[in-house]
Amino acid sequence: MSQRPLGVAILAVLDAISGLLTLALGALSIILNWSITGGGLSGPSGVLSTLLLALAILIVIIGFLYLAIAKGLWNGSSWAWTLCIVFSIIGIFIGLFFSFLELQSGIIIMLINIIALIYLNTENVKAYFGKGRYQNEPEPSEESNWDKPNTP
Repeated sequence: MSQRPLGVAILAVLDAISGLLTLALGALSIILNWSITGGGLSGPSGVLSTLLLALAILIVIIGFLYLAIAKGLWNGSSWAWTLCIVFSIIGIFIGLFFSFLELQSGIIIMLINIIALIYLNTENVKAYFGKGRYQNEPEPSEESNWDKPNTP
């Protein structure tokens, strides 16, 4: 495997930080939900409590996904490249939604995800993840050594 591009290392660190913050948010949501409801998931308020608990668990799962993507990016795993592309596309839509709510962070979220999406699709980065070839790598020839007869 080739040397890790600096931008990939930066994306991996940012995903790890995002994962840790998302895990903390999910854990805090679970704790707050439990402390407000007293752990009760039945009755009229139980439906809301159950929905909030399910949302908090989803947030924790997303946090673990971010950590897995960070590790995969760091190691050059092709699945991490694919998931990072998917998360970047989702992030663009989330940023767009936040922009419609007139939250200024929406534009920043969109820009970061657009930049990540463009960067992940550069030739050298794709080659690092086994999705293409390096720019300095020669074109594969029409004939390979396998096609030639074995003559002394």
